[in-house]
Amino acid sequence: MAKKAELYIIRAITNMHVGSGDSTYGIIDNQVQRDVVTGFPTINASSLKGALREHFKDKGDKFVNDIFGGETDESGNKITKPGRYVFFPGNLLSIPVRSNKKPYFMATCPLIIKEFLEFLKNLNCSEELGA
Repeated sequence: MAKKAELYIIRAITNMHVGSGDSTYGIIDNQVQRDVVTGFPTINASSLKGALREHFKDKGDKFVNDIFGGETDESGNKITKPGRYVFFPGNLLSIPVRSNKKPYFMATCPLIIKEFLEFLKNLNCSEELGA
């Protein structure tokens, strides 16, 4: 069976603070999740998967367990079953920067774009973007 990759862009329309889960508190309450290589803010795959699972819980156990995995099979027996989908972290593509021309501009940098294109290449998705 052929594997299929889909890309979704998450746009935060309100303030978002995905805590790292560490008990080491800094100046702010909890440190933000960060990519261990680049240090850029990220949404870890487990956090993203958990938030999406919570969002779709009203769709029913069969739907949710098929996508995210579950604790029971179709007969109700207790098992740990993986979901049919794999989630990757939500990586930063741009960040709002204040301006005197308009409230803000969305800014990025060459390193972020390079890593994004490399990620797409690893998933064989680069042809769709013309890369």
